[in-house]
Amino acid sequence: MEERAHQIRPRGEGETPKIRREGQEMRIPLALERRPDDLIIANAISAAVIVAVFTLEDSPVRWILGLVFVLILPGYVTTAALFPSRERIDWIERGALSLGLSVAIVPLVGLMLNYSSAGIKLSSIAFSMGAYIALLSVIAYYRRMQLPEEERMRLEIYIDLDLRKYPIIDRVLIVTIVVVLIATVSLLVYAISSPGGGERFTQLALLNGDMTASDYPTGNNGTVIVCIGCNEGEDTDYTLVIALVAEESQNYTSLRYSESLEGYNAMEIGEGLAVNVTVVDGDWVNSSFSYEFDDAGVFKLRFLLYKQVEIDGAEPYREVYLWLTN
Repeated sequence: MEERAHQIRPRGEGETPKIRREGQEMRIPLALERRPDDLIIANAISAAVIVAVFTLEDSPVRWILGLVFVLILPGYVTTAALFPSRERIDWIERGALSLGLSVAIVPLVGLMLNYSSAGIKLSSIAFSMGAYIALLSVIAYYRRMQLPEEERMRLEIYIDLDLRKYPIIDRVLIVTIVVVLIATVSLLVYAISSPGGGERFTQLALLNGDMTASDYPTGNNGTVIVCIGCNEGEDTDYTLVIALVAEESQNYTSLRYSESLEGYNAMEIGEGLAVNVTVVDGDWVNSSFSYEFDDAGVFKLRFLLYKQVEIDGAEPYREVYLWLTN
């Protein structure tokens, strides 16, 4: 009788839960009620993301950790702080709340950063969310420890590998879900790691001298900022042609090359000014361009961007223009 009582006594404070295997059944108890493994893992992932921001570029590891960091961890630690008890909500509800709260919290943090001196940058977002996760983890652990041990949240992972005990329909569903899950994760990893993925494009824009998209010059002299953004998956060589053409012709008839756009450029009707520009992928090149001309009439100042150095007979890849009157 004493031996039986010894076998069923509750775990002591110093004992560690052990994985129990019965046939093809496996139970993995996590002692969250005594040791905050979940909060430790959350902060470890948070720290790994902050390190990855500064050490890894376009790595699948960085993307996967980043998704967990943004879409799960903020909501999870918030839910753990709000509901430290196992009785209020179950783990399905915790998962749903973690996702929903994360979607709400991250934009709010971004909004606060937008009005701060730090601004919205990858590094500021990473540090801010990391600090939020750490602070809420401390609060969650404190509130959890204030409850009696039997009321604290806990998690036990139950795995049953013996599918023969299930009906045929359940077996088919289980296998299908596993296959779909593996395929989804595989496709996600491939999409993230595959070079050249995503849309490739180039942006061409004009700003006024104050770097705003308004109050452009309309007379026979002025200054604009020509902005070229490269998202082609690689560093790209462009040729930018700026031509002053008559309203009725639209085309330039001659072309001269220049090393840069600096200084005032005296424009002749029908003449194009060409300059070669190399833009690093993911970056912008902003060049100030000042013009003047003496001819009277209505003219179109065309900014033609070619995605190559040799432009004879080629169609422009991007174009913007200004209407000018003298």
